[in-house]
Amino acid sequence: MCNYSFPDGVNVSKTMKQFISKMLQRDPARRSTVDEILSDELFNTPFPKSLPVCTLACPPNSNFIKQFKESTDNIEKLTKHFSES
Repeated sequence: MCNYSFPDGVNVSKTMKQFISKMLQRDPARRSTVDEILSDELFNTPFPKSLPVCTLACPPNSNFIKQFKESTDNIEKLTKHFSES
């Protein structure tokens, strides 16, 4: 059994926890395939495929950035947590 935990103080969505759990299976036969990963709910959540053309002249406004900031912060915290383990 793989033993891991999510750090306290990091808001990890249920979708992200399920995705990580699928990836961290000790038995390779139980791990997700590439096709399963790409069709996972995590990859079907809203995320910009491109930025508006106006970002070439000025940075995105704060409302646009806020949509993705929490996810980015949590990814950074998780990366740090798992790299220290």
